Amino acid sequence: MGYILVVEDEPGVRRLVREVLTLAGYPVQVVAGEAEALERARRERPAAALLDLRLPGMGGEELAARLLEHHPGLPLAMMTGAAEHRLEERLRGVGVRALLRKPFDIDEMVRLVRQLTGEAAVAAEGPGGDYSVTP
Repeated sequence: MGYILVVEDEPGVRRLVREVLTLAGYPVQVVAGEAEALERARRERPAAALLDLRLPGMGGEELAARLLEHHPGLPLAMMTGAAEHRLEERLRGVGVRALLRKPFDIDEMVRLVRQLTGEAAVAAEGPGGDYSVTP
């Protein structure tokens, strides 16, 4: 399996997502900005990507479109605390498959990554894991 690309500008959220997905068994590459994300994805295709909607610079929507130009069909999810009207519909038009609302439940995030990577059937077989994060 390839890695999960996480693009988030908030250091605390980056740390949490990295820790939880690593505990769940995923190789994770976490970056703070769009340029770093595009460079990393050009070097190696991710299995899936979690992008923050409100990134400084081009923003999550444009980043999603650019990632999909390089990797058509790449499973993408967007993380956001925004409550914009018709946001989900607009993001699906860009190619984003799911929206993860902040603050999010970490088990929900792991389930979403399993779905994005095609592991939904495995996740449904047993109870959720313990994704406790150390302070």
